[in-house]
Amino acid sequence: MEEMSGPHHALLSVRDLNVSFAADRGHASAVDGVSFDLYENEILSIVGESGSGKSVTALSILGLVDSPGKVDAEAILFDGQDLRSLSERQLRSIRGKEIAMIFQDPMTALNPLFKVVSQIAEALQTHSDVSKSDAIDAAIDSLSSVGIPNARQRVDDYPHQFSGGMRQRAMIAMAMITEPRILIADEPTTALDVTIQAQILDLLKEIVDTRSTAVLLITHDLGVVASVADRVMVMYAGQIHESGPIEELFDRPVGPYTWGLMDSAPRLNADVNLRLSQIAGQPASIHNLPTGCRFHPRCPYIEEICRSVEPELVVLTENHLARCHFVARKDWRQSRRGGS
Repeated sequence: MEEMSGPHHALLSVRDLNVSFAADRGHASAVDGVSFDLYENEILSIVGESGSGKSVTALSILGLVDSPGKVDAEAILFDGQDLRSLSERQLRSIRGKEIAMIFQDPMTALNPLFKVVSQIAEALQTHSDVSKSDAIDAAIDSLSSVGIPNARQRVDDYPHQFSGGMRQRAMIAMAMITEPRILIADEPTTALDVTIQAQILDLLKEIVDTRSTAVLLITHDLGVVASVADRVMVMYAGQIHESGPIEELFDRPVGPYTWGLMDSAPRLNADVNLRLSQIAGQPASIHNLPTGCRFHPRCPYIEEICRSVEPELVVLTENHLARCHFVARKDWRQSRRGGS
């Protein structure tokens, strides 16, 4: 079990989360034994390639994993209350109000037939006893708060009249109008250009700094989180591969998969003619997981033990954990990466 220490109160505590789906041959494990805490006033980023289990982890917290998916956990605690013990009706009162979620593509989340402001107002009315006119006013204020200029003049605009970056801001405005304590952002910048991407990330950081909201940021790009996340959890094939504070994980990464993600991320000061390195092979399939270490078929540092024995999650420092047979060996870390 991963225990995280910190000065703030843990708003969300997930312990030994397992999510599986029915398959032709038994069950396919999408999330395997994941534990983490999310604290007030922080951004925790879950990073990994497609199929790593990061989005399924988020959906399972909110009870949104559809059948035939099966969710099992020792605990999923929100502010001390176990969400697994709640009825669907009780969970709905938390979902969207206390814990809100924004998705990668706002065009699929925003109804193209209704005005943006009306949709944001409806989100407030669903969870609060306010009049329609008050909800409209609150929606306009919410749009202004996320950086949409002249929000009151856009009261009759539809989603197609907003740019991609503005639509994503509108989704954040919709999520934040109920003043949630946790915001789950699932790939919120993937479809945006780099400049707009940076603006959205800055907006998420501003929300944390000014509203005491905790953010669970899900992304496939480790470079995206470097400037905004407080902690990072790297997932591979449904398991935690490495996790720790942002400075420690970026300065002293120890997991081979983490190294691969870092080496494949573009850098601002890099030679424009230099080709990015890639992690060899394809991500592991939950329907046909390899024996031993799940990353071993793609790992350049493979040894015989990796093929047959699954590594444990090793505690390196109080808050820095990694899953590899060799991370506890200082000589191995130094020889492979020049780390300490």
